[in-house]
Amino acid sequence: MPLDRDLFRAISSSFPTGVVIVATRDASGDPRGLTSQAYVGLSTDPPLMLVAIDKTSRTLPALRRTGAFVINFLREGSEDLATLFASKSDEKFQAVRWTPCPEARGSPIIADASVAYAGCLLTEAIDGGDHWILIGSVEAGEVLGGTPLIYYRRTYARWPEERPALRKYEQARVLGGGSSINGQLANRGAPTDYDEWEARGAAGWNWNAVLPYFKKVERDQD
Repeated sequence: MPLDRDLFRAISSSFPTGVVIVATRDASGDPRGLTSQAYVGLSTDPPLMLVAIDKTSRTLPALRRTGAFVINFLREGSEDLATLFASKSDEKFQAVRWTPCPEARGSPIIADASVAYAGCLLTEAIDGGDHWILIGSVEAGEVLGGTPLIYYRRTYARWPEERPALRKYEQARVLGGGSSINGQLANRGAPTDYDEWEARGAAGWNWNAVLPYFKKVERDQD
């Protein structure tokens, strides 16, 4: 028996995602759009992206008719905009500045609220339960910069502050190593480090010269 709706949503919301606005134009040329987290970078060669759209969406007919759309990847601070485009409002673009993407048949680029965008032409529409899966060929795009907006357990949040990876000190006979005596740590460089030091004027500091001394104080067992 399939999972019930509430449990399915709880499981799905356990996976944090980015937030996108999928935008297009209707038959009158007016902009249409919706908020989604159902995005996949499907293929690199050829470049394809996928979005899944609820069958009850009022934007879906325009997406299928126009056959083109822009995926706007939202940046932090765009929570109100994401909430607006998740609604059924007919005035979503009333106070939103946008520019048309020529490669996506004029679909709206919302640069002020996005870290990046991709302009797509619809190549395939697949019936997927209560959604339509739209696959688009990426014809244009740009990375605009900024910190992305994320969505987790039905709550918007900002991407955690980026931190540099911790440096890992290797210990091995070839790559370098280290010693520990009474809690005192001493890290040594790789063999090429010592050869470089001698080349720069540190006479007697090449690897072959210092190796016997390391052997006296280190007993690598692995």
